[in-house]
Amino acid sequence: MKIKLYSASIASIVWRFYLLSAIVIIGLFTHQIWVFIMAYAILITCMTGMSFESDKKVKKRSTAEKMTIPMDKPHVKRVA
Repeated sequence: MKIKLYSASIASIVWRFYLLSAIVIIGLFTHQIWVFIMAYAILITCMTGMSFESDKKVKKRSTAEKMTIPMDKPHVKRVA
């Protein structure tokens, strides 16, 4: 997994901010200190704009490819 700084999209930063806000609110109501430590980690990823990429390249399939059923392989195994 590769981590790149300052390359996250605006949408992911906004989602992380909402997640951070929710975790802080939960931590305030439950009075759990460990929740604030988790919120601090999310705050760091928001501020540095970390993006996480996998090392494997995944082939993106179109919607039509996802919906087709290959007919060359039988889907039901028959018991003799």
